[in-house]
Amino acid sequence: MGEQRSDSVFTRSFSALVIALILNYDRKRQILSDQFEWEQSQSNIVILLRKLHKDLYH
Repeated sequence: MGEQRSDSVFTRSFSALVIALILNYDRKRQILSDQFEWEQSQSNIVILLRKLHKDLYH
């Protein structure tokens, strides 16, 4: 993060896109188990999005 000449922002952007697609698909088809750790996952998603935002706007 904050690295010069790095494409890590693209990795985080793609990761955010994939997460959104999986969660949307799960909402319709419930592919994730009932024991899926939503609270921990939400926390990790927020961290990823904050890093992405920092990359894009700082």
